[in-house]
Amino acid sequence: MKKIYLGADHGGFNLKEYIKIVLCELKIPFEDKGAFIKEMDDFPVFAEKVCINVRDKESKGILICTTGIGMSIAANKMRGIRAALVDNVSFTEMARKHNDANVLVLSGKTLKSRIKPILLAFFNTKPSRAKRYKERNKQIEKLR
Repeated sequence: MKKIYLGADHGGFNLKEYIKIVLCELKIPFEDKGAFIKEMDDFPVFAEKVCINVRDKESKGILICTTGIGMSIAANKMRGIRAALVDNVSFTEMARKHNDANVLVLSGKTLKSRIKPILLAFFNTKPSRAKRYKERNKQIEKLR
């Protein structure tokens, strides 16, 4: 993993800023793609900025909006992106193992106490080598 690309709208801004602190503590390189101030904005703009970087590099992305739903929908519209909206470690591990998720999507309402364990699960869980998951992921890519 080369770098983490972060993006959030106004509803995820505060959590994004907290995640930057956690990434610094973990010594994980990142690039913030916005928003840079907390004001009304449109989440698809930030989803696109992050996902363009993720699909073109061996990197991962983190997107945050109020519920995470909008970011998840927008991100998954982009070819090469497998975005997973999660709120716990178990779902994060499954998203990586079974779906080779390359974008983590969070709700801006996610408790800060859950963030570090979720991030560690996202970074440290490897995709399954099982044939059935590889085949399913190929099927997903053909849908676009």
